Amino acid sequence: MTQSNQTKYYISPLHSDESDFDDSDCDPHFIPGSTSKAPSLLRSGATKSSCSSSSSSSSSSGSDQEAENALNPVASTSRSTIQTATESNVPSEVQDTEKEKKEQWGNNFSVNADRNQVKWHDIKINSVIMKLYIFLSCIVVIHGAAISDEKCDGITIDGVYYDKEVLKTDLDRPYSLVVDFGTNVLYFSYNLYHTDDIFKTAKINLDTKDFAKLDGVENGFGQTVDQTNHVLYIGTSKGIYKYNNTDNTAKLYAAHDTDIGDVYFKDELYYSEFPSLFVYTVKDGQTERFKDLEETQVTHFAIDDEEDMFYVNSTGLYSQKKNTKDSVLYKEMNYGEGFRGITTDVNGKVYICFSDGIYKVNKHTTTVEKMVDVDDAFGAAFDGNNNIVYANSTSLIYLKASENKNC
Repeated sequence: MTQSNQTKYYISPLHSDESDFDDSDCDPHFIPGSTSKAPSLLRSGATKSSCSSSSSSSSSSGSDQEAENALNPVASTSRSTIQTATESNVPSEVQDTEKEKKEQWGNNFSVNADRNQVKWHDIKINSVIMKLYIFLSCIVVIHGAAISDEKCDGITIDGVYYDKEVLKTDLDRPYSLVVDFGTNVLYFSYNLYHTDDIFKTAKINLDTKDFAKLDGVENGFGQTVDQTNHVLYIGTSKGIYKYNNTDNTAKLYAAHDTDIGDVYFKDELYYSEFPSLFVYTVKDGQTERFKDLEETQVTHFAIDDEEDMFYVNSTGLYSQKKNTKDSVLYKEMNYGEGFRGITTDVNGKVYICFSDGIYKVNKHTTTVEKMVDVDDAFGAAFDGNNNIVYANSTSLIYLKASENKNC
């Protein structure tokens, strides 16, 4: 039977103790560690009974001798093949030691040395695998620890996680929030005294967190931004002021000596007057009644990206398409119960702030849907990335979308 040069056979040495015999010792093609054997070359003489028999009869001895005679040529050939295949990978000092032991112990040592060489190679492979396993396990543990150490004290809105950052505390009823999308500066009003409604306009840079009060404005109550020109308009009890961001000052712009209820800018400046609650527009510094809502009282309002004006009064929340007189009721309210503010995001979508949270307008169902729970909310706004800023009775909170957190 001819074997290719790449085939290797592992021959078990002859045993002196016949209790150690098994089928592998009778089969020169047996591979240690395998449950399968190649077809035996000794079918006529190396049967299980002839290998394991303890009889001293001459016939049994003859069979053993015949099997051994048949085995020796195959074993010699196999040993030669194994030795040739492995010697090139064995260090010279190992080969010298092997040669000395081979001379001392005979050919049986060569087979055992080959086996030991194979076992030593297997141990090296197993050692590498174990080290790789430990390394990967450490990576998993470290990554898991990093995830578990992440702080997840924010909120999730529409599947997006938002970190919660407190911008400023110790404020009394921060109100009428608006952000200049271009400069990322938040403008708002707050009450100066707990016992009296005297308001002050201030600003916070959402990037640097710098806080400053606006000079030259008394009792500023409402703010709006011309997002195209980055101009801030402030409604006060004395009229509408125009703010100069360069020197942090404001000057009276329109509606002199008029108590302003609310202001909003979209293509032109709108405001509601107190106590009549009628809506006006400002063009070139001159005011005129807004004809679409000529006989409708309005406390707060905003205009969306489809030219629908959403407004609130003592009976509820409504919308009305510009240049029409037809209004749509979204929510009934008795004297504006719970209402705290109205705003638009960077895409011109309308949001309503009630005392229990922030709601978004659903124009398909003509309803409002809660988006964020807030305890004692006082206002909301959006920055240029559509992140949310909101106020409760004492603080300003910034919600920033975080795509890298596993929360």
